[in-house]
Amino acid sequence: SDKNGKYQLVLRDQKAADQEVYIDLGKGLFFFEPTWSPDSKKVFFNDAHLNLYYVDIDTKNVVLVDADKLASITGRTRNHFQPSWSFDSNWIAYIKSLANGVDAVFMYNLETKESHQITDGMSEVSSPVFSRDGKYLFFTASTNTGLTNSGLHMSAYERNPQYNVYAFILSKNSASLFKNESDEETIKEDKVEDPKNDVKKVDKNKGKEDAKVAAKSAPKKLNVDFDNINNRIIALPLAAGYYRLDGNVENMLIYQKGRAIGAFDLEKLEDKIFVDNARGFRISADGKKMIYNVGRDFYIVNAGQKPVPNAGKLKTDDFKFEVDPAAEWKQIFNEVWAMQKEFFYVENMHGADWEAVKAKY
Repeated sequence: SDKNGKYQLVLRDQKAADQEVYIDLGKGLFFFEPTWSPDSKKVFFNDAHLNLYYVDIDTKNVVLVDADKLASITGRTRNHFQPSWSFDSNWIAYIKSLANGVDAVFMYNLETKESHQITDGMSEVSSPVFSRDGKYLFFTASTNTGLTNSGLHMSAYERNPQYNVYAFILSKNSASLFKNESDEETIKEDKVEDPKNDVKKVDKNKGKEDAKVAAKSAPKKLNVDFDNINNRIIALPLAAGYYRLDGNVENMLIYQKGRAIGAFDLEKLEDKIFVDNARGFRISADGKKMIYNVGRDFYIVNAGQKPVPNAGKLKTDDFKFEVDPAAEWKQIFNEVWAMQKEFFYVENMHGADWEAVKAKY
């Protein structure tokens, strides 16, 4: 909110019972796409000057993750870093431009304050997301984007740059998604069960189930090895195209390709289409629910499965909005003044006293 003269991060409980908390995000005037960490203790965001930050909610300390000074992004109205949190809240994956003009995937560790380059810069990458079990970092990559990165050579555009989906196996101790199967048969011996052991087995199983529940409730700390990265990047068997990825659902990689929302099952290694003609989707933080929209209609359904037609449709017919034209006109003036100052190509505004210009008009 820019209620206090410039945009700040505002925190308030959903019922608006407590007083809101304002956190100053820096010297800039515009910040984009604040996103909570899974542990609800941090928020990452970016500014209009190609910087990626996160803020610690308890200390209100703002930390610079990285700067993308080589990027050719001119609009700067979104988080072009495409960052994502690891589920233990200790890592941020993001993309950043290299000197050769293409984007590479990086991983930033909040404990060490260090960034590591993951991809080698031989392909344009996008949409890095972690798997929920902390074993993989998924991303898309293309080798035929060519001069589309520039935005100036329109006559040299390739009509449809194609992206494929890849997985970086984070730890050298983690198994690949694609397991080598032995062609040797195994011989199983028949065992005679003692009825007296049934009670003991039930007690042991109960203890195992309790341990599983406890293990699922606490995210496992991410283990990452940065040696021989290229040997642990594998291609997924998905058709080439434009993808937006989401790793929130257990044992699945949810994606949107064109207007289709689908999933790649990480256990069965199967590709499924859930929704056609969709405009977008989001998965809840716990990976249980998905909201998507088709046309002007919105739906909330169980995540990771094909929804029943028209199930979970939201009623939006009775939505009402308060409109205050005078307040909107004032906001439009202040916003345009700030945008000219923030996005003008030289910082000195060609010598114009920008505060005086605001006062004049």
